[in-house]
Amino acid sequence: MSDLADARALVRSGNYDALELLYDDIPDTLSQLIRTAFVPQDGKKFIVADFSAIEARVLAWLAGEKWRMQVFADGKDIYCSSASQMFGVPVEKHGINGHLRQKGKIAELALGYGGSVGALKSMGALEMGLTEEELQPLVNAWRNANPMITALWWDIDRAVKTTVREHIPTEVAGLKFTYESGFLFMRLPSGRRLAYVKPRMGINQFGSESVTYEGVGATKKWERLESYGPKF
Repeated sequence: MSDLADARALVRSGNYDALELLYDDIPDTLSQLIRTAFVPQDGKKFIVADFSAIEARVLAWLAGEKWRMQVFADGKDIYCSSASQMFGVPVEKHGINGHLRQKGKIAELALGYGGSVGALKSMGALEMGLTEEELQPLVNAWRNANPMITALWWDIDRAVKTTVREHIPTEVAGLKFTYESGFLFMRLPSGRRLAYVKPRMGINQFGSESVTYEGVGATKKWERLESYGPKF
């Protein structure tokens, strides 16, 4: 926001009527103002940093998808490399087969964690110019190009189900699953543990067996949620 200082002044003075009059999205405006509350000492500055393609990097490392790891090690464009792997042709940004980079990008953003046609649509695939008929082949091409990642999803799925059913520890790619006192724990390579409350086997919306647990759902209420390998 170019007029962040003005918005902050209105909030600090309690002039909420003016705030509502000038800004369409009040929650978004307040959200942007949170960062302005952090003020460095004189002569100092805060630097905001972000990890580059962190989801894609960690996923490739966990699954042992070697060609992807090499792309990152070489500092190459993952969207171009992914499109190249998917379609079997060289792809360069603003160069040869450059039009395929966009397909590589949308696939990378939507499909790494089990997403399919619905995930592509949610990421704006149709607005980007892709047709409905192109979506399923794009999903298939990405999964075929990343067999280690696809295998990891279902290895995790089997491990979690085994732990929930039999209450025995399992491990996949450095991820350790245990059942303890009514909780499913997933221990990450860092040592951090994620907890899933009251896990049990159930039937998902597609009629297949899946793991369910208790948590806060889309309605912000405590309810029973379902999950599966790629999501875990």
